[in-house]
Amino acid sequence: MVGRPRDLQGEQFWRRHIRQHHDSGLSVPRYCRDHELHQGAFYSWRRRLAIRDHTATALEPLPTPAFLPVTVLDPPACPGTTAIEIILADGSRVRARAGCDRQLLADVLALLARGARDDEVRPC
Repeated sequence: MVGRPRDLQGEQFWRRHIRQHHDSGLSVPRYCRDHELHQGAFYSWRRRLAIRDHTATALEPLPTPAFLPVTVLDPPACPGTTAIEIILADGSRVRARAGCDRQLLADVLALLARGARDDEVRPC
């Protein structure tokens, strides 16, 4: 069975209104009333476009995951001094010992990933 041809003008019209509704913060009934739109048509197009967008996204190939080489070292002779070393893409290195503050480590990594400038770095 052959479906109807796509209504590209209607699709463009409704995509614009659905985006504007989302940005407006208004309820659907209020937005439709303010813009003189039929509420049933709004819901119908929103559902139709969501299905169409989901189907298009599902057909796109997934990105290839990035794996980095890891070197496993022998454990240190002294217990309690175990550390990991994280080498970032720009060559920066971060070493963390077992039991370090996880939130502090996450904050440092986020700062390095963001590429902070010297004037952004403040002492603790």
